Amino acid sequence: MIATISTSLLHIQPIPRLHNSRTNWTSYRTKLHDEINLHISLKSCTEVEEATNNFISLLQEAAQQATPTIVYKKDAVNIPLEIKKLLAQKRKERAQWQRSHIPSDKTAFNRLSSNLKSKLKAMRAHSFTNYISTVSRYDNSVWKPIKFSRKPILASRLLRLETPTPERWAKSDKEKVAVFAIHLADVFQQHEQETDEEMLAFQESPAQSVEPIKLVTPKEVKEEIGLLSKKKASGLDLITPKMLKELPPKGTILLILRHQYWPHKLKLAEIILIPKPGKDPKEVKSNRRINLLPVIAKLFEKMILHSIDLDFSTSDWIPHHQFGFRRAHSKIQQCHRITHTILKPLIGSVTRDYYIKLNNTCQHSFSY
Repeated sequence: MIATISTSLLHIQPIPRLHNSRTNWTSYRTKLHDEINLHISLKSCTEVEEATNNFISLLQEAAQQATPTIVYKKDAVNIPLEIKKLLAQKRKERAQWQRSHIPSDKTAFNRLSSNLKSKLKAMRAHSFTNYISTVSRYDNSVWKPIKFSRKPILASRLLRLETPTPERWAKSDKEKVAVFAIHLADVFQQHEQETDEEMLAFQESPAQSVEPIKLVTPKEVKEEIGLLSKKKASGLDLITPKMLKELPPKGTILLILRHQYWPHKLKLAEIILIPKPGKDPKEVKSNRRINLLPVIAKLFEKMILHSIDLDFSTSDWIPHHQFGFRRAHSKIQQCHRITHTILKPLIGSVTRDYYIKLNNTCQHSFSY
């Protein structure tokens, strides 16, 4: 048996969400339709930044107002009247024995305790038998207990501070956040690159002209939103693909690229640290990081990628043997290509005489 011992109660922190199963999506769409203002100027970076912040805040506010708070009630345990009477008699005999300490009172108390334990055991066995008889694999009820079963609550682990005094530990959440922030600031640094003077001069030359990215239409935005997976995790703003799918028709117009500027709020990512298996959990470096970008940022990246692909879809400047970061080019296909490239000259160089000699040698070996 594995037990977790703690000096304080361990509470499960609920996962922050903007909507649940009882969200009124009609009210959500109505509020967005009434509050969204399309007559805004998007000609400068400041205006684009302000419009993005207002749009994200409006989505969050509409989802919170349309989502009621779910209060889970504990199921009442129905105890038979016979067991309630036995429990009352047991408590009465226990009080009598504690006052008198007579052996006969002790015997009566033990007899009622044993009888009550057997009745409770029979009641639990009968309840479990009735539950098992109602479970079926055809309506997926056999998997519901596994789906809703909670994992054991683990105690908060300590982190060793990277200081000259190894006795210091990060215990509270605020101290751990500071330790992880220092570690991630050291990890996420730019690589040292040598500046190419010729390339810089070419980029700064007045003859260098860059064609603007093709703007997308509301129809294209709606199609990309429809292709978003509902299981995709939300970012720091808690906006999910479901909230984008429920946007009213005029709400998608705000998602059109009007300016070649990436808003600051869409650059913020939520970093989740997962302990690496087999590593010391007390070390800061023994964690694997996952970055969760906002769903709107992922949507923008897809639309920009489609606009860029229009310029490079017909070009052949990428060699065919390059498989990294290319569509319809997986790692398995690259392994097959390398294996075929290696075996092709070997198979072509093997002559017919070699096959005949190899066949005769094999037959001679199997005859023995």
